[in-house]
Amino acid sequence: MDVRHLSYFVTVAECPSFTEAAKQLQVTQSAVSYQIAELERRLEMKLFIRDRHSIHLTRAGEILLVEGRKILLDLDEAVQKAKRADDGETGTLKVGFLGSMERFLAGTMKRFQQKHPDIDLQVENHNMQNLEEALARGAIDIGLTIAVGMKISDEYESRVLFPDIAAVVLAQDHPLASRASLSFTDIKDEPLVLMTQESGMSARAWLFEQFKRVGAKPKVVLETPSFENLLFLVETGKGITVLSRHIMKFYTNHQVQVLDMVGEDVDCSGIALWKKALDNPTAPHFLAELEIK
Repeated sequence: MDVRHLSYFVTVAECPSFTEAAKQLQVTQSAVSYQIAELERRLEMKLFIRDRHSIHLTRAGEILLVEGRKILLDLDEAVQKAKRADDGETGTLKVGFLGSMERFLAGTMKRFQQKHPDIDLQVENHNMQNLEEALARGAIDIGLTIAVGMKISDEYESRVLFPDIAAVVLAQDHPLASRASLSFTDIKDEPLVLMTQESGMSARAWLFEQFKRVGAKPKVVLETPSFENLLFLVETGKGITVLSRHIMKFYTNHQVQVLDMVGEDVDCSGIALWKKALDNPTAPHFLAELEIK
């Protein structure tokens, strides 16, 4: 017995005649009669009592009708679940993000979960190096990061979430604080305070390359794994640092000056990054919620 046999049987059982069943199934009456006769032959039992004016279920037919309805309902539910999974309405999506992207991510997550409550959205905080590695090995589906120091290969797709540039952060009483903007040449002799290497290897590599371009070696005097402590060190005059301007919007409690950097390679735009071969059908729904800020 296959699904077609069962579907024909239930339809006939719910109709007063083979003629009416044929109309509902949009087939000929002979086709309906053949399917029922074939089903009875395969099951080796009579399912209908037929007379000239009507049909009636046998006791076996009554039981098969009850159970058959359940089977068809379960099958329909299974198909609907499979369709929702294929449409990306159910499943799991893993997103990795830099700590600096938290406030951007919060609004996206809220909208996404309201529209797609049956998707299990899992988010993980990474530093830049770990995020790139997690994307490469498929541990996360989408990465939210910044473009600085990022070499995007042909196997990835990317989307700009918000435009941004590098900025010099320094104490308000620093001699350079009154400038409108700064270049790497302007700060090549300044003491630097940085995040530890483990916290931002890609950004550090980019920063060191910029100093190299102007013929200087960065003078790193202090390192810290804490972003809040980094800004405290700048605020107290221990040194200057280079960050994205966007992230400083969220740390206005520190008495520091933020000056735009000028130069060829100061793009720090926030980006979403994912593999072109990503086959997770939930991903397009998440990407649709990302807004350009």
